[in-house]
Amino acid sequence: MTCIPFIEARFFDPGETRHALECRFAEHLRKLRGSRPDLGEDEDPADGFEACEADLDIRDMRRIQRHAKRLLARREAVSGLDHLKKEDRERLGVFRDGARLIRIDDEHRADEIAAEIHAEMPWMSPATDLVWHAMRRSVREGWPGLLVPPILLDGPPGIGKSH
Repeated sequence: MTCIPFIEARFFDPGETRHALECRFAEHLRKLRGSRPDLGEDEDPADGFEACEADLDIRDMRRIQRHAKRLLARREAVSGLDHLKKEDRERLGVFRDGARLIRIDDEHRADEIAAEIHAEMPWMSPATDLVWHAMRRSVREGWPGLLVPPILLDGPPGIGKSH
């Protein structure tokens, strides 16, 4: 299925929490110094804070914590989403990989979809006809997805414009 970029923003791995970054930095510092705590083969240093701070002094851990905090703040600043609330940012996360385009396989399928829409809202036939022709055009011209021109629906409240 074809995807197109939908939002001009950078999304970082949600699994890289502050704690995960601190553990990763601590592990890197241990490798640089040539010292490693005695962890089992299946044990992950990110599982517990105690494993992360093993054999590191308090100054090292404070530096690591500051570094992780600064990194997360910089990531948020360059994401393009820092002005939004956390729940709004999470909602936009579905567009991390772009928006999936809906492709109509053939004109017969476009006719079926248009008939279903018209049967559900027969009073909106001018609008449904416009969508029907757009679906058929997208198939004929081989577009990667359905392209419907902007439509302005005008009328009294309660006739189904929002639907």
